[in-house]
Amino acid sequence: MKRVDAILVGDIHLRENKPICRTDDWEKVMKTKLTLIKDTAKKYNVPVICAGDVFHTWNASPWLISFALEFLPDNMITIAGNHDIPRHNPNLIQWSAIHTLAKAGKIKLLDNTNNYIVRNSFQIIPFPFGSLIDKEFSPFDINLPAIAVIHKFVYDSKCQDWEKTVGTCAKSLLSQLSRPRERGGKISTALVGDNHKAFEIKSNEALLLNPGSIFRMTSDQKNFKPRFYLWNSDNEFEAIYFPINNNDVTDEHINDKGIDEERMLAFLNRMREDIEIGLDFRTNMKEYLAKNKIKIGVEEKIWQAMM
Repeated sequence: MKRVDAILVGDIHLRENKPICRTDDWEKVMKTKLTLIKDTAKKYNVPVICAGDVFHTWNASPWLISFALEFLPDNMITIAGNHDIPRHNPNLIQWSAIHTLAKAGKIKLLDNTNNYIVRNSFQIIPFPFGSLIDKEFSPFDINLPAIAVIHKFVYDSKCQDWEKTVGTCAKSLLSQLSRPRERGGKISTALVGDNHKAFEIKSNEALLLNPGSIFRMTSDQKNFKPRFYLWNSDNEFEAIYFPINNNDVTDEHINDKGIDEERMLAFLNRMREDIEIGLDFRTNMKEYLAKNKIKIGVEEKIWQAMM
C-alpha cells in the first residue's frame, strides 16, 4: 500500500463474562487485541473506525466501561450497533455504555444525521443500526472520497440459506451505495459490521469490507481468523490478522452438556422479536415463558442462570 488513511475494525463486543467456548484468560485476550489495534494506529498515525457493537451488551458494568476507557484506541470513530443500543431503540442511546464513552471524549460516536470529515482527506457516511440505507444520503462534499460505515447483517456468496432470510446481499448493497448520486459524488467504500464472518468484495471501483468479529465467541469460529484492515481512500486495503491459538476455542461444552449454541441463539432472537426487552428483564422473561411452550427443565436452567 502506498499509504494508510485509517484502521477499519468490525464488531468488538467487549464483555465481562468469558464466552463458554473459550479456554484462555479472557481479560488478557481483550487487552492483547485492543493493544495491537492501538499500536498499529499509532504506527501509521491514523484514526480507527469501527462498524459498531463496541460492547456485547448496552448496559456494560462500570468495570468494563473503565476497561474500555483504558484500552480502546483514543478518539476511535464508531457507530452504534444493535448490541450497543437499549431495546434496539436508537432514541435510548443516552442510557448506554457507548454513550458514556462518547461523553467522556474517548470515542467519536456518529449518528445518521451528519457526515464526518476526517483530516480533510475523506468523509464518513454513517449508518448505525436501524438506519434506512435506501434513503437519499445527506449532502456530502463531492470532492472528497466517501466511506459508508454500516451496522447491518450483510452476507456474501458463501452464506448459508438462513442468512439470506435475515440479511442483505453484499453485492446488491455495494451497487446501491456506489451509484452516482443526483447531487454528484458517490460512496466508493463500505465498512460493514454485524455479520461475524469476514469477507471482502470488489465490484468495479467499489469496495465492501466486512471484517467480522475481532474475538472468537462461539465454537463454530474455532478456525476463524479475526482481522482488521489497513485502508486508504484509493480503495487499497490490507488485512492484519490477530495472532490466535486454535486450542483457545473448544466445543467440548456442547458434547459434555448437550448445549446447542445455534438453537440457544435462535431462542434468544425469538424472545427479542416477540417481546420488548426492557430494563426489567425478569418480567419480560416471565412474559415470554408464559407465552411460549418451554420445557420445565429448560425453564429451570434459565432461572438458575439469572440468579
